[in-house]
Amino acid sequence: MPESTPSAAVPRPSSSGAPSLDAGLEVAEVLDALAASLVAARAIVEVASLPRLDVEAAAFRTVVRELLRQALACRGGMPPRLRVTAEPCGADVCVAVTDNGLAPDARPGRGRAPDGVRAAVARMGGHVWTEPAPDGGTAVLFTVRAAA
Repeated sequence: MPESTPSAAVPRPSSSGAPSLDAGLEVAEVLDALAASLVAARAIVEVASLPRLDVEAAAFRTVVRELLRQALACRGGMPPRLRVTAEPCGADVCVAVTDNGLAPDARPGRGRAPDGVRAAVARMGGHVWTEPAPDGGTAVLFTVRAAA
């Protein structure tokens, strides 16, 4: 008898034909890869419950990794407080990476997301923008397709 696979590990087909991904697991992988940098910066990281998405895993990880790296680089003088959240935006999901560092207009690129982030979000069919975070710092938001 074949072993059963837990349902969370079973990829579900997406509307694009590729397996949908668990955004929470993907963010956890990125955090593991950045662990040394996060510890060195004494970062506090909060990750909300994240949905399944209909996007390429590598592109999603690239976006999250680069936004977290940017947040660490633009942290100012205090330990960084980083948040990854998501909420529905019509048929899409709006993912936000928020930090307590420099305001958008004080960052390299004057509030624009890094080129690699903009390219990866465009490949996923989404949009990316920055806003001042409610408690100071920057929120970088991007839209992606929700899994069906």
